Amino acid sequence: MTLSNTITTLGNSIINLVDSKVVNQPITTLTSGTISLSNKQVIYKTTPTTAITFTFNTSSLSLSNSKAYTFELCIVMSTPNSLTFPQSVKWQDDEIPDLSKAGTYFFVFRTIDSGTTWLGYLQGRWS
Repeated sequence: MTLSNTITTLGNSIINLVDSKVVNQPITTLTSGTISLSNKQVIYKTTPTTAITFTFNTSSLSLSNSKAYTFELCIVMSTPNSLTFPQSVKWQDDEIPDLSKAGTYFFVFRTIDSGTTWLGYLQGRWS
């Protein structure tokens, strides 16, 4: 069995084609720093105009230590703001990403221990 995988964008959604099956993932726009995680929503976007302290609300998830959960966060900043992530986020090499420049940042967060720890990864910044 072979799998083909093509990623493309369409409006505010990402389409993932695997073996002719289409997965359409809408982007949830945040109105605050609370990210209410859902099994049906995995991509979140915010355009902060003031300082934000993020929280990851997992109350709607059925998390377990035998499964991983991953979500993405897009942050669009025209003017840099102070952004604080939960203490449960562990960054690669313990280095918190530098968010001092305007631009579009993409992050991935993953847990493998029911949300006790989130592994945070900055995918990049685009100006």
